[in-house]
Amino acid sequence: MSTRAQIVVEGLEEVKLYKHSDGYPIGVLPVVEPFVKGFLKRRGWDPEYLLARLVMAFGRSDDPGEVLGYGLMPYWAPDLDYWYRIREDGVIECWRTRESWWDASLEEGFRPEKHSKRVTPKDWREVPWARRLGEAVEAMLAR
Repeated sequence: MSTRAQIVVEGLEEVKLYKHSDGYPIGVLPVVEPFVKGFLKRRGWDPEYLLARLVMAFGRSDDPGEVLGYGLMPYWAPDLDYWYRIREDGVIECWRTRESWWDASLEEGFRPEKHSKRVTPKDWREVPWARRLGEAVEAMLAR
């Protein structure tokens, strides 16, 4: 079964990047962390461009023949396992959804923080393939 996730950018919460699989921290952060760091260094805070370029960064890190796996949504998907928030200060928050997420996400005035728990990813940088992926994304952004 896929591990689904969404990524929101502070100031642009009305659009969410949906990731159909590998949404756990080790499948997201090796791409997002170096990307956000490089983007903010070169362009500064620009939520619309950040989200657009993040979609491209994920596309470059995946199988080039893949046509599914990502989408842009105006709503919270009810079947999420994780969600991430990229803040203006460059901090990337990671949240794990709770059982109450499914039903609550369909309600008016839904607050994702109330139905999820903040996660501090532990040791994901020590996984060799995650470290190599992060290094590859940094090299790609340096071009």
